[in-house]
Amino acid sequence: TLDRSSAASDVYKRQVEDVLSSSELILAASKELLAGTQAYDLLFNPVKVNALTVAYNEDVAPGLDQEVRKVPEFGEIPVGDPRRGKKKYADIEKYAIGIRVSYEQEHFTSGADVQRELVARMAEVRRANSLAALEALAEADIEEFPVATKWSEADATPVDDLYATDDLISGARDDLGNPFNYSAGYVWANRRTLNALKRAKQTKDLYTGDMAHANPLFADIARQPLIAEQFRLVPDQTLADGVAYVFADEEYGKIGSRFQLGEPKTSDWYSEGGDSTLGGSTMSKRTDWVHWRGLAVRAPKAIVKVTGAL
Repeated sequence: TLDRSSAASDVYKRQVEDVLSSSELILAASKELLAGTQAYDLLFNPVKVNALTVAYNEDVAPGLDQEVRKVPEFGEIPVGDPRRGKKKYADIEKYAIGIRVSYEQEHFTSGADVQRELVARMAEVRRANSLAALEALAEADIEEFPVATKWSEADATPVDDLYATDDLISGARDDLGNPFNYSAGYVWANRRTLNALKRAKQTKDLYTGDMAHANPLFADIARQPLIAEQFRLVPDQTLADGVAYVFADEEYGKIGSRFQLGEPKTSDWYSEGGDSTLGGSTMSKRTDWVHWRGLAVRAPKAIVKVTGAL
């Protein structure tokens, strides 16, 4: 449900001609509809770049190339530099989608039609962002954890499964054997998979007596609960049934970088098929959304793919 004081709801309240003349309103509404809804914002830290190919290093465990040592009187103090991981490259690519409004929609309907188009476009953007994140993860060397018993089964142990993935994440070490010190904090999956997690007896048994009020089954759909006071749920319908990704809490840094030539851009409305007062030869106007970006997984050991949960 949209906040009625929001830019998105303002689109709904205004007449079409007012919406079409306010590119600032369209941009604000678009950002609002995407805010806080995307797993890829939790996974990839935005980094502005100015080239179409970017070099980066995979993460290594925190530390220097020198150790702390005892130093004798007048001895020279050792000085260390941060160690660097494997060097890799990411290509910046253009993602774009437009929407159009016909002459009839502009002059003979309310702003609701425009809002529906905006919501639909942002749904496509969310889906494309999630698919790009999944593609980047598929190309990275991340560990998989196959679930022994489906979370929908009576004897399922999904909380144990989550802690098993946390064991993999918290036990991760770099090539020199140094610990990364990660701790799992998020579970990214579609609603069917998360519902199975919340309905499982092992999960519900955590919320009895004084903890009954915190039962995840009773949480507001817009405010996903913590599971076992550790795992935040991130629903995303783009993911397949039974697949989930458990990844490190943000305090340990994001698992990757979103290299981008800047923030997404949204164009003003313009006539299709040539400029005219009627909207060109197709009698329609359009606005385009475009983003130049490339996703890079810098910390592949900070995330585990769960399979077979459903």
